[in-house]
Amino acid sequence: MMKNDVLVSVIIPCYNGEQYIEAAVQSILQQSYHHLEVLVVNDGSTDKSAEILLQLAQEDLRVRYIENEQNLGLIATLNKAIQLAQGKYIARMDADDIALPDRIEKQVTFLEQHPQVAVVGGAIETFGENVEKQTLVLPQEDMAIKTHLFLASAFHHPTVMFNLNVLNPEDLVYQQQYYRAEDYGLWVHLLCKGYKFANLADVVLRYRILPNSETRLLAKNLALKNEVLRKIHHYLFTHLNLKLTDEEITQYSLSINRANISALKLGKLCKIYRQVGRVPYPVKGILFMRWLKLVGLKWLKK
Repeated sequence: MMKNDVLVSVIIPCYNGEQYIEAAVQSILQQSYHHLEVLVVNDGSTDKSAEILLQLAQEDLRVRYIENEQNLGLIATLNKAIQLAQGKYIARMDADDIALPDRIEKQVTFLEQHPQVAVVGGAIETFGENVEKQTLVLPQEDMAIKTHLFLASAFHHPTVMFNLNVLNPEDLVYQQQYYRAEDYGLWVHLLCKGYKFANLADVVLRYRILPNSETRLLAKNLALKNEVLRKIHHYLFTHLNLKLTDEEITQYSLSINRANISALKLGKLCKIYRQVGRVPYPVKGILFMRWLKLVGLKWLKK
């Protein structure tokens, strides 16, 4: 086992998480890697979250309890936690998930061996009431991750660990304009800044799926999701100096979700994909496959 000589800050935003928060925090306190702080920010909870967290802080000095005077929302709470974190590595964690016992050790070991990597994530195992257990693995190599980001997030958000030896603190900020896709917006921002990424193939976290999770709420609101994606893609393509019109960016963003199939103009989209294919990332293959799937969906709709 490696020496526990690097402080890791594990940030956990909590809003009305009394049902799961203790198990989430304990899964961090019981890690094989011990030199860490668990920074839990209570975002104006109205249940027994505060009581549970204060008890945990009394039992283990590694738990730092922070309470927002009023509910600030997820994005402001995450940014606050990052600013308060004291570690050289910052690990994300949600209040309803369970970290595997060696999660922190594996990610610290990886970053120590790959000091140029700014963000490392990992695979997840889904669970929950009436939820089929699945293992979800995302691309592991830097270029594969960046290529994947042209269509979707390439990290399981609660698995990521940030390397502050590499990251400029000014770049590690979640943006309110990308609410409910704030993680995807951050990855695209860091891509544009030239940082290196990685994912572990190993499962590092059990990801609880709830009916009222932020991800599911966004999926139910298609118009909101389309608009958030359009903002993210506008930022990405502007940075890459692609001469796409607002209408073309909108078509590109709509093509990400098959639910938008009736609004797509496939001939125009083909030309847009060709333009995007000129970027310095190997995206032509994934865009071609995406276009073929859309053509098939359009055909099936007839």
